[in-house]
Amino acid sequence: MRTATDPYFDWYGQLDQEIQSDISSMIIYMWPDHPLEPQRYAPNVNNLFSAWIQQGSADRYKTVGKTLALIKLTEFIFISPRGTDEDWDLVYKRMNDRLESAKARRDEADTNFFGEIVEALPERSHRWIAAAAAWRALRCSTLSEDALHSCLVG
Repeated sequence: MRTATDPYFDWYGQLDQEIQSDISSMIIYMWPDHPLEPQRYAPNVNNLFSAWIQQGSADRYKTVGKTLALIKLTEFIFISPRGTDEDWDLVYKRMNDRLESAKARRDEADTNFFGEIVEALPERSHRWIAAAAAWRALRCSTLSEDALHSCLVG
C-alpha cells in the first residue's frame, strides 16, 4: 500500500544525484533534530535520505505530517533562486561579479573557485530548472492538499 511519502520518494529518486545531494543536505540541515548529519554521512547521504523518507509509521497522521514537512522544506528550497531561467541569470550575475572581484584583487584561490562555479552554472541550472518543474507538477497532483487528505481518510 502506498503512503503519503511515496510520491515524494519517487520524485526524489528520479533526480540527478548532485541535485539529490543538494536537496537532501539542505533538508537535513533545516529539519529540527533530523536523525542524519549530512557532514558525517556525505558520501552516502542520498541513500540514507531515501531510506529515511521511506521509513514508515503505522500512524497515517505521522506519515502525512512528515510529508507536509518535506513539502514545505522543498518548497522553501525552490523559493530561493533555483527554479527558473531568471533565477539562474541572477545567480550567474552574482557569481560572475564575485569572479571579477577576485580577479581584480588578484586572489588566485577565489578566482579559481568562482571560475569553476561560473563555468558549471549553465549545466547545473538546467538540472535545477527541470527538478523544479517536476516538483511543481508533483505538488499540483499527488502531493496536493486533497491527495494528502485522502491519505488520512482512507
